[in-house]
Amino acid sequence: MTFHARAHDSANASVLPLLEEWKRLTQAGLQASRAHCAAHALTWHVKALRVANRLLLQPFDGVADDDRLAAFVVAHLNIADCYTDMGQHSEAAECVDCAHHRLLRFLQDEATPYPLRQAAYRQLHQTFAAQRQPTPVCVTTSQTLPSFMPPTGSLLH
Repeated sequence: MTFHARAHDSANASVLPLLEEWKRLTQAGLQASRAHCAAHALTWHVKALRVANRLLLQPFDGVADDDRLAAFVVAHLNIADCYTDMGQHSEAAECVDCAHHRLLRFLQDEATPYPLRQAAYRQLHQTFAAQRQPTPVCVTTSQTLPSFMPPTGSLLH
């Protein structure tokens, strides 16, 4: 499985410490998954989700809505993947459903700024695809990751 990412802007990264924290936590979780330590990976991905939720609570200068929502969705899908690896399929499905319904709320709430609604619409296919899997799995391996994710080569998670 291969991640594809757009070029990483190192100048932008230094201005975006919260995104860097999310990336660091996510990469630690992916390393734990590659080492077949799903419970350990889950701990890292839950921490990454907390950071993603902080990104969603308030807009940060220089952080695109697409990146904020992608971090949120990727964190949920990685958590669902950990649950699947541990044989906890109902928890995995619940995690994917949570992200999907949050995106739907963004789309349906007229108070949501239009650019964030557009970003939610663009991310919705990821959660929809994950919901349609017989066993929920992380679909981030075939998507283009947010611009703040550097190329990482082949990663299993």
